[in-house]
Amino acid sequence: MTHIHQQRLRYDPCFQVPSSGIHGSGRLVGRQICENSDVFESPCWRVLPSIKQLVVTMSSVELYGPICGKLINDAELPALGPGSSNQSVIDVLRSIDVSSIGNGREIRDGQMATCCLSGLWLLHNFLDESHTISQDVQSSTGSFWHGIMHRREPDYGNAKYWYRRVGSHPTYVPLMTAVREQHADFARSVTSDGDWDPFAFVDACQKAASNQTLQAICRDVALLEWQLLFDYCYQLAFAAD
Repeated sequence: MTHIHQQRLRYDPCFQVPSSGIHGSGRLVGRQICENSDVFESPCWRVLPSIKQLVVTMSSVELYGPICGKLINDAELPALGPGSSNQSVIDVLRSIDVSSIGNGREIRDGQMATCCLSGLWLLHNFLDESHTISQDVQSSTGSFWHGIMHRREPDYGNAKYWYRRVGSHPTYVPLMTAVREQHADFARSVTSDGDWDPFAFVDACQKAASNQTLQAICRDVALLEWQLLFDYCYQLAFAAD
């Protein structure tokens, strides 16, 4: 059984995002973020020269509190397809809401907090429940979660429709950096003009159904995508401690 291990780098006042997969590589990427918001004063990304530079790691519980942290730590590596719903956590998932997952923090952005709920249901392979939540979030990030869910169904055409509604998402920059660092050859197939191409990744996931080597890479990349997007949502959703 393979479990997710969340790691995080802190080297300046802005929060940082993990790019390491579940393999314990310790490779991380840092960035500053802004999504048309005045929450972050510097609307730019700053990527480390080498994402192998490890300063401090933090567990999921330290990052997101005991409820989200345990749900993340106890999750298995998500399948590219629908997977099997993890019934052992369904009572916990049903009991949480946007207030409880903040671990006492003030809710700063209710939509982003709602996206976190969608992501947690999706992590444990409850696609219908995740879909019910994400389809009501009318934003680029809500469409992102919606697109991931359809990619996993799999409904590749519908996934691409929702990725078109995403536009250029802030997490694409560190995701592309992380994929280049961990899977350089594969990165070239999911790049368009040097940028992350979510449509090419949908195509790769479709091809991976009949290619075990490609499937392993795509699962690793899909986890990076989930980690970056969840952390992005969580940090915008809740006020800092």
